[in-house]
Amino acid sequence: MDLDTGILTIRKSLEETKQGLRIKETKGRKIRRLNLPESTIELLRRLREKQVEALRMFGFDYRSDLDLVFCKPGGDFIRPRTVSKAARRIAKKSGLAGVSLHTMRHSHGSQLLSLGVPLPTVSKRLGHANVHVTATIYSHAPPHD
Repeated sequence: MDLDTGILTIRKSLEETKQGLRIKETKGRKIRRLNLPESTIELLRRLREKQVEALRMFGFDYRSDLDLVFCKPGGDFIRPRTVSKAARRIAKKSGLAGVSLHTMRHSHGSQLLSLGVPLPTVSKRLGHANVHVTATIYSHAPPHD
């Protein structure tokens, strides 16, 4: 994550298995770079400040070796299922019962297409193998006027 340029680079993902947590390649092993809006950059800067404070409090016990954007107070991984449950809980409080991170991902893709964002751009942002995959999944998205 480069907060000066506003570019987020996604290289790996965290997977929860029966054997525990593991870092794996992204689907299709493609690296994705996303431009972040200024509001997100500011939010991430505030989060980084909190992490710097946690690092001072935890000292050598802080997991700075992981260099995570979102983590437990001590710098360690947050389990994916914990993040998913929190997202569903927040969505429900917002009046969106039954909405998951996956649902939000699809909504994001549909919204981008309905706003006239080109199909190849949406496909790249979502990390699809090719434009055909995106076109098939989002054929229902209304065209931009």
